[in-house]
Amino acid sequence: MIYVIDDDNQLLHAIKNLLKSLKFECRCFNNEDEAISAIKNDPPSIVLSDIYLPNKDGFHLLQEIKNIDSNIRIIMMTAYSSVESAVEAMKMGAFDYIEKPMDIDKFELVINKALSQYELIMDNQKLRAQLDSQHRFDDIVGRSKPMQNVFITIEKAAPSDISIMIYGESGTGKELIARSIHKYSNRSKQPFIPVDCVAIPSQLIESELFGYEKGAFTGATKSQSGLIESADKGTIFLDEITELNIDLQAKLLRMLQERQLRRVGGRKLTNVDIRVISATNRDPKQAIKDGKLREDLYYRLNVIPLELPPLRERGSDISLLLQYFVKCMGDDSGQAPKRFTPNALDMLQNYSWPGNIRELKNTVECLVTLTNGEHMDVDDLPSAIKNESFNLSDKQFLAELLPYKEAKDSYVEYFESRYLEKILAKFNGNISKAADYSKINRRTIHRLINKHNI
Repeated sequence: MIYVIDDDNQLLHAIKNLLKSLKFECRCFNNEDEAISAIKNDPPSIVLSDIYLPNKDGFHLLQEIKNIDSNIRIIMMTAYSSVESAVEAMKMGAFDYIEKPMDIDKFELVINKALSQYELIMDNQKLRAQLDSQHRFDDIVGRSKPMQNVFITIEKAAPSDISIMIYGESGTGKELIARSIHKYSNRSKQPFIPVDCVAIPSQLIESELFGYEKGAFTGATKSQSGLIESADKGTIFLDEITELNIDLQAKLLRMLQERQLRRVGGRKLTNVDIRVISATNRDPKQAIKDGKLREDLYYRLNVIPLELPPLRERGSDISLLLQYFVKCMGDDSGQAPKRFTPNALDMLQNYSWPGNIRELKNTVECLVTLTNGEHMDVDDLPSAIKNESFNLSDKQFLAELLPYKEAKDSYVEYFESRYLEKILAKFNGNISKAADYSKINRRTIHRLINKHNI
């Protein structure tokens, strides 16, 4: 809804007809107080106001509207001679200004831009509200069906001491899931010890896990407890369990069966009370066939299997995750969170995210750090995301080995023509609807049609 405020009834009538012809709903007011009362009762998306009004100037009206609802996009109308005042109003928070007499194309463009920004703000607020409600489990974000199933499993399995095996692709958040299980378990006040079975050198992993006695090997000048003992009464998380030495897996199995361990170089058995959560990015059944995982250890660890879906299968979660990481960075810096434009958000949602949540988080951190201004647009996105989203044929361009500028121009031309074909097909050739949806004016669409001979 657009509210128009002006003391010139003839101009109000003309603007009302123009907005209706452009398929916008509007209400017109020739009295500032009536307009303010209406804004309080039913806030619009956009307010279009003359900068000079009989009872109060546009600056005071601007401030009143911002105090009522700072999300409303305010566009000032002004004569050419008062452009400086309109610019001053923008410094105070107005979205833009339009000169009288009005250029219809510019008028439509400014209205569409304001509406687009308002919708973006509303979407972001909705996402933030979702993040603070049912779409978060601890620090795990998700509203998709696969993630809701994961949350249900965590809630049911966490209170027990049963072993859990988490499997999923790299970057899907296996350790975060393990930490949540521990947090909601009866062991939550005891240690959570993560062990990356890949990161620890093979010659050290046994002594790191089981500890060692003084003199067990060169350099063992004193006895040292291992990570398993450190997790006593708590939870140990064995990440990438299939990368653990197969002989060491046998020793681990024995410890799990007897709940006792013997340090390297020692004879004494030590009782341990631990819960084991393991994880792998392999298919565990295939790892058994490949000789990477002992079958008996698998059945000991895989009492409750928990499979994490890759991000490409969690389409409805991508917007939430993007907003969540942007919000986290804003909270950490003490600054207002930046926002994605609708086009950038659409492109990010359609990307396949081969690196899963880890890649998404890193992308957000890079964009927030390097992007100027408060909006992150398509041009700011990494080339890998843009190229995949455009569905361009790399072979076509690379085979020709064009110079950089020519290759770039070819990419842009390809995008323009494909986008225009699809947007016109979507609206059965209706240029007005295509222009409204794509947020570019009709004159530009006509120019592109002629340029690409569509």
